[in-house]
This record gives sequence, C-alpha cells and structure tokens, in this order.
Amino acid sequence: MPVLYQPVTNASGLGMNLVDKRLRERFGDDYGISVACEPDSYTRITLRLPWRDEA
Repeated sequence: MPVLYQPVTNASGLGMNLVDKRLRERFGDDYGISVACEPDSYTRITLRLPWRDEA
C-alpha cells in the first residue's frame, strides 16, 4: 500500500505537517499523522496519539 503523505519542510501554511511535527516532537516517532491511499478506492488518514488513562 503506497504512503503518499510526506512532510514538506518548506511549506508556508499550517496543517497536517505542523500537527505531525508537533506530535512527534512531543510524544516521539511512534505518534503523529500518516496518510495512505489506493487511487480510485480509498484514502486512510491515521492519527496516532498516546492513551492516557485517568482513573
């Protein structure tokens, strides 16, 4: 399955790149945003966040 989302370092706007970067800086490379798609079939966006159980 091809992964099409690649962070753009010279982007001038806010968006997925900034959110992905901030999540990875805060929580590590196991967390962030990934995007995968199959043309004419689907696009899947995954947002990985740490689970915090407040019991």
